[in-house]
Amino acid sequence: MNRKSAENTEFVQLLTKHQRTLYLYIVALVPNLADVDDVLQATNMVLWSKADEFKARSDFGAWARRVAHFQVLAFWKRERGRRLVFDNDLIDLLAVEWEEEAEGLESRRQALNGCLKKLCDTDRELLARRYGSGSTVAQIAEQVARPVKSVYRSLERTRMTLLECIRRSLATEDSL
Repeated sequence: MNRKSAENTEFVQLLTKHQRTLYLYIVALVPNLADVDDVLQATNMVLWSKADEFKARSDFGAWARRVAHFQVLAFWKRERGRRLVFDNDLIDLLAVEWEEEAEGLESRRQALNGCLKKLCDTDRELLARRYGSGSTVAQIAEQVARPVKSVYRSLERTRMTLLECIRRSLATEDSL
């Protein structure tokens, strides 16, 4: 594989990895989902056309969100006159708020992953059955040969354990 091909593969992997985050970012700034899809597609096209400008080992997500931000601004500029639109200051404010929320979300996600690893295998398996495969509590109770109420209690206890662990983890992180 030549160098350019390897760079393209790496770029596609980064772009794919950040698609959901880009989508959620655009959703926060553009209310109509059809328009969100259009803005995301335009963002992807710009990102691909500027792939050579991306510096390896820099923050791809931040760079991609910046491109998306400019695509959102372009979208709202096109929409002026067709409907009531946000002004650029409001869009900038919403973007800043989204960034702050996204940082907090990532911290909570990392805390959750750490806390999940601390659970015993039985509790992790119970959560996986309920939330990973989407089984109902009744189905899980039948699968593990336990009463439905017992499964509900185990799930509640496990959720509370996770909640407390996450709170402790975030509190420790905040104190650093």
